[in-house]
Amino acid sequence: DTDRVADLYCTSAKLNLRDSVFLNAMSRHIGRHAESLSVSRIGPLAQVLGTGSGSGRNMPALDFILLHALGRLASSHSDEIDGPTAVAILQAIGRAELFDEECLATISKALEKDAMSLNPGQLSEAMYGFGNLQVRELGCLDALCDGLRLRIDEVGESDLVRFVRGMAKVRHKNEELLAGLAPAIHRMKHSLHNNSLTNLTNSLASFQTKNSSFIRSLLDASSSRADRLGSMSLQHLLLALCRLQSLTREEIVGYLEKICSQLPQPRMRHQITPVQANTSLISLSRLQYRDLPCIAVLTSVLMCRGNSPVWSFAPSPGLYKGERRWQEVGILDQVRITNMWKQEFDNPHCADVLQAVQRLDVVSSLTMQMSVMFCKRLLPELHECRAREILSVARAFSDVRMPGTPAPEIVESLTTAVTAAKKPGQSAATTNASNDSTGANDAVAATNAEEGQDEEEYEDEDEEEDGRPRSAGELSWREKLIEHCFENLRRHEHFLESSWAGLTPLKLLCMELQSGIYGTRRMEEFLRSSVFEFVTRLRNLSAEEVEANRLSKERADEEEDGAEEAKTVEKKADGAAETEATAAPTTTTTTPTTTTT
Repeated sequence: DTDRVADLYCTSAKLNLRDSVFLNAMSRHIGRHAESLSVSRIGPLAQVLGTGSGSGRNMPALDFILLHALGRLASSHSDEIDGPTAVAILQAIGRAELFDEECLATISKALEKDAMSLNPGQLSEAMYGFGNLQVRELGCLDALCDGLRLRIDEVGESDLVRFVRGMAKVRHKNEELLAGLAPAIHRMKHSLHNNSLTNLTNSLASFQTKNSSFIRSLLDASSSRADRLGSMSLQHLLLALCRLQSLTREEIVGYLEKICSQLPQPRMRHQITPVQANTSLISLSRLQYRDLPCIAVLTSVLMCRGNSPVWSFAPSPGLYKGERRWQEVGILDQVRITNMWKQEFDNPHCADVLQAVQRLDVVSSLTMQMSVMFCKRLLPELHECRAREILSVARAFSDVRMPGTPAPEIVESLTTAVTAAKKPGQSAATTNASNDSTGANDAVAATNAEEGQDEEEYEDEDEEEDGRPRSAGELSWREKLIEHCFENLRRHEHFLESSWAGLTPLKLLCMELQSGIYGTRRMEEFLRSSVFEFVTRLRNLSAEEVEANRLSKERADEEEDGAEEAKTVEKKADGAAETEATAAPTTTTTTPTTTTT
């Protein structure tokens, strides 16, 4: 029967049996007959699936199907699921990145009921699983924190780290637990492993606890080991410094000097991964700390040159106005770099690197070629990017950051990316903009017809049919790119007009364009009239107007949420009334009939 097959499957997996045909046959059989499986077998099966070799997208299809069947079975027997079984299921679905609301509700109910009977290892696995899935069930999370608070003296190093990391991922701050953990961590901080200590420092820094001296003591203990820390630990410390707001600038610089002195070391250059380089570079930009040797190593790792970093930086971007200086780093393996970025980075990561290079104000042949490659990737997909990412791409083409005219093949590749993005049906932003302008033109034409006036009378003699000034002529490569970026910003108009932090980079970009710093003509000399009016309206907004728009938008959202809640309550009331009407006994009265002959 199915239970015996499940036992054989668990035993074979624990013995590390490598007969994939046999294991797949058993997995297929259990998945097809999961409804006849005993509830007691759910935990062992989930434990085997949760500790398998595959995870996320790499999990075998049959194992994923079996895990989904176990989740549905657990949901149908929610009253019989105990705490350890719930932890095993949560660990498995977190590893597989399977989000099933009904199954998660069953798990939360079981953990909230049995949290006090779980050991520290099970509590840490449960919290870490919720952190991976970003599930914020407050009742269940508080129950897990209360369960660990009673067993602080029994918690081991690995369990403590996983529990605190899970809390940080799910952003759940339990003051009572944090107050209880502080003395225990303070006692064992000198005996903790390097990775554990920096992990705890980074995770606890995200909570902004009232006990700032405790966080400082962790930072002091971590930074004193800087010469023995690995690349991951140094990344944790940089993130912790970004999150802490109670430190003074002098304290932050003191910690950064110790950290950045280790990153350029030969032993570290071989350890740093592209993801770590990305995160560390962004952290340095947010901390506004410009350490050139450290930045040279991080940017070289991002360009697959970690073994031979490019140490040279220019004091001014004007030194790179000639095409020859662009190639002074030699020929880069662009295929390898592109494949690495596809595997490791999404579009937001690429935009974050562009913004980090702009904030740090570093100029070299390597950073400029890196910016070009990131822009080539982002330009065809700007319609899917956020406003901040689009503005990062637009500001990267400035003559200050990309001086002179690059090599012809670079210009051609950038303009080709813009052309590919403007193919029919690809850019929704351009389509919406054209639809809006068409509707507006139709409305104007209808008004003129009613008044008996000819539409041609009102044609602007200084504009062509597409709304561009007649004196514009042929656009330069920078003008084409900036217009393409502005077109894709139209879909974010409501966000920009209600966010001062999002609008400020646009204002700075327009200032560069109008002052001639960007390397193009003024906006009114080459932009289409519809795009120019859109940008001008946004750049003229004041901080008071943006704040008023934000408050108005929040009020509208609250009213909409209230209306939806009222509709939900009304539907529930109607459903309850219908249920009562259906359940009420029906009485029938028969009227006697008389027949007259």
